[in-house]
Amino acid sequence: MDLNAAQKTLESARFWSLTVSAIAAVVPFIPIAFLVGLERAISLDFPLEFGFIAMVAAFILIGAIFAGYTSKCSNVLMPSVLDSVSDRLGSGFIYDADGHCDKYILEESGLVDTADEVDVSSRIEGPGRDGLGINMCNVSTYTVSRDKDGRKTRNLVDSGVFIEKTVDRASDVKIVVRDKTFFASKTMDIHGVRLEVVKNINARFEKDYQVYSNDPIKTLRFLSPSMIEKFMNLARIDRKVSEISVSNNRIYLFLNNAEIKAVGWLPLLQPDVHAMIGEATENLTQILDMVDLVCNEQRLERMDS
Repeated sequence: MDLNAAQKTLESARFWSLTVSAIAAVVPFIPIAFLVGLERAISLDFPLEFGFIAMVAAFILIGAIFAGYTSKCSNVLMPSVLDSVSDRLGSGFIYDADGHCDKYILEESGLVDTADEVDVSSRIEGPGRDGLGINMCNVSTYTVSRDKDGRKTRNLVDSGVFIEKTVDRASDVKIVVRDKTFFASKTMDIHGVRLEVVKNINARFEKDYQVYSNDPIKTLRFLSPSMIEKFMNLARIDRKVSEISVSNNRIYLFLNNAEIKAVGWLPLLQPDVHAMIGEATENLTQILDMVDLVCNEQRLERMDS
C-alpha cells in the first residue's frame, strides 16, 4: 500500500468528517433560534422539548459521522496492519492480500452474526509457539437483499479481524463467550448444536460476559480461575470487551475493527498512518501472543478428563 496516498485519503476524510460534524452541530439550532424569536414576538409558548430533541439528533449524527471515519480508517489501513503483524511475527508467517475465510467457519465460531456474503481484504497465516496454525483475516460480512428487478443490495453486518488458532486435540464441547448485553439470548444454535447459558462461573466474569455451551460441566473445567484471568488480561490488552469461542480443535477470536484502534483513529486528531498502523500492529501482536499462551497453558484435553 502507498502510505502517502493513504495519508492523503484519511486527511481528506477527516476534513469532511469535521466539516459535516460542525454543520450538524449548528444547523438544528437555527430553526430553534427562529422559533424562539418568533415566540418572543407574538408571545407563544415555545416547547423546550424541541431544543432537547435537536441536541440529541445532532449528537447521533455526529456519532455516525465519527463512526464512518473510523470505518474509513479500517478500510484503508487494516491490510497494512496485517502485513506489519506478519513481519513482526517472523518468516514463518505469510501475508496474503487476497485471502479467503470460509463463511461456515465464521458461523461455527458463534462470534459473527449470520451473513450471506464474506469479503476478505487481507490474511496472514503461520505457526504458533506449539507449531500449530494461526490464521488471521480482515473480514467484512454482509446480508444480501434484492429488489423486484433483481438488483442486489449488500448491508454490512460485521467488520473486523477474525483469528483462528488450531489446538492439539479435538473435543465435542462447544463454548462461546460473548459480551453480555441486555438483549442477550439465553440459547444459541450453531449448525444444529444447541448451546445454553452456563452459570456459576465467576461473579466478576459473568458481570461482563455470557457463556454458552453444550456441556456445562466440561465448560466449568475449561474456564478455570487461571483461564478466566488470562481472558480478562486479553480484554484489557484489547481496550474493550473481547469475545472468544472453542469448537472442535479450534479457538476463535473476533475483534471488531473499532476494538483494535485507539484515540488516534478519531477525526479530532491529525491522522498519522505510520503511528496508527504501529499502534494497531502492537495491539494485535499482543492479542495473538496471549491467545498462544492460553492454548499452550490451558490445553483442551482438560475438558475431556
